[in-house]
Amino acid sequence: MTLIEGTPTKDTAYVSFERHHRIDRYPFDAERFGSPIASVPLPAGTKRMSRNSGLEAITLMHVGPLKGTLIAFAESLTDANGNLQGWLIGGPHSGSIAVKRLEGFDITDSAELPGGGLLILGRRFRYNEGVKMRIRRVAASEVKPGALIESQVLLEATDALNIDNIEAIGMCRHGGETVITIMSDDNFSGLQRTLIMQFALPSGEPITAGAPANCSTKCVTPRPAIARSSQFAPSTRRSRAPTTMPWSIPICRARAVSSAGVGKCMAV
Repeated sequence: MTLIEGTPTKDTAYVSFERHHRIDRYPFDAERFGSPIASVPLPAGTKRMSRNSGLEAITLMHVGPLKGTLIAFAESLTDANGNLQGWLIGGPHSGSIAVKRLEGFDITDSAELPGGGLLILGRRFRYNEGVKMRIRRVAASEVKPGALIESQVLLEATDALNIDNIEAIGMCRHGGETVITIMSDDNFSGLQRTLIMQFALPSGEPITAGAPANCSTKCVTPRPAIARSSQFAPSTRRSRAPTTMPWSIPICRARAVSSAGVGKCMAV
């Protein structure tokens, strides 16, 4: 989902769907979504997507050279070179794009950054290692028709840090900082959880989670209050009791947002 206009509590948004692949425009308010009022024509290349690996990430650009462009990424569809497929829909410059696939990570979401850049959220699951997540930062200059996006790996974490099936990312500004919010999906499973975590975007080198040897004196330990589990899930879902995140391993140059800031940034 990506906001078209208005605020996170009222106006219109694009919502993408799998299986019957589509992007629809919905009005919404703080209580509910209304009926769809329009559909976005999809590029021809989306016909190659499998039923359960559709347009997992969509972002409408509100600033920068691609203002007005809807950027869409398929979860795992690759081009002829094995890179992850995406499209620029509408706006001043439409066309296809690709993201360099790194170590088998799929795309699960994306978010706009101030200045016209992007954050791309990735996930990998293997039975012999569990689940991993990765956040990549894309400069505005990298996003153009026909481009292969290299990006910068901003953060990578394993389930040793108590992550789960991370599938959502958002961005907001709070207290002069760029705040990243990520969320997992429990897939209606009693074996998974819905977790919400927030971080302040670092201005220095990329983050390496779970590697204290690389940390400098700038390392801090995020407060457990920032991350809670399934109390954020809809009440219709069966979920586990809330879990405090075991932040015994610091995340280099990442700083936790105060608990007062969580509510202001949650609806991204």
